[in-house]
Amino acid sequence: MENEPSIRQALLLGDRRPFIAALIVPNRSKIAAALAKEESSLSADEVQARLWADIDRVNRRLEHYEQVRKIAVIDADFPSEVRSVNVFQKVKIDRPVAAQRYANEIDALYASPPQGESV
Repeated sequence: MENEPSIRQALLLGDRRPFIAALIVPNRSKIAAALAKEESSLSADEVQARLWADIDRVNRRLEHYEQVRKIAVIDADFPSEVRSVNVFQKVKIDRPVAAQRYANEIDALYASPPQGESV
């Protein structure tokens, strides 16, 4: 997902959960450029719409059960204790730390089923 233009960082969720969700740090400068707007004037709805356009493009290549169904937009990059890059340029996610740090966002994602589905 991080190869998509509007997504700066992403953390996929879904282990032992009813569907796949994601915490997403948007690439606001690329979203603003695509919309020909100033970054500071982007609305939350515009950011969500651009993120979902990219996610939908990724979802089309995946099986139904692999597709991202809900997202939470995170305003700042993931801290190094959650997401780091090793010397081989491999991204390392510390899932227990992420679960603790973003517990409210994750709980909100799974508080209801995805729109239009009963999971």
